[in-house]
Amino acid sequence: MRRTEYDAGQAAGRLKVPVAAFRWARHTGLIPAPDASASRWSRAAVEALDADAIRAAMPTPPISGSAAADRIADALGTPNPATSGERPVVTAFVVRRFVDRGLLADLSANPDGTLHHPGQVTQVCARADLAGLVAADTPLGPEQAAARLGVRRVDFTDRVVGVRIAHWGRCWRRPVSLY
Repeated sequence: MRRTEYDAGQAAGRLKVPVAAFRWARHTGLIPAPDASASRWSRAAVEALDADAIRAAMPTPPISGSAAADRIADALGTPNPATSGERPVVTAFVVRRFVDRGLLADLSANPDGTLHHPGQVTQVCARADLAGLVAADTPLGPEQAAARLGVRRVDFTDRVVGVRIAHWGRCWRRPVSLY
């Protein structure tokens, strides 16, 4: 029995192309929007796709979020450390934030990791405002957060420990059971 509808993974398998390449082709508009439902293509639509064009759209394999973070750190002139135990300059968290902003496309269906087109990562690395984007998306430590808010570190800690910080200037208290 032949399928009548295909999701992205099934369509990629039918065309014998990598799923990441299929998702990249969809992201770039090479593949039209699904026609059978919100996330499925009809058999006729899948058979009409050009597998060679999809492969050509992504000639190199995708790179992981941590590899993309390493490339971004290199572009900033502050490479991530090669040894474990040292804190990286740019983390995969920043790469996920770039995905949320629409700067990078996530080609993976895995919630625990991301895959990216190497060419798109190179384009992001060439941006003039890259340092500002990374700084805006890097989580702050307690000292940095206190400095950004313009308060003493101890005041910041008191607010965080008391679970009252949500927006500086407004304090919400969580109900506490007395018994």
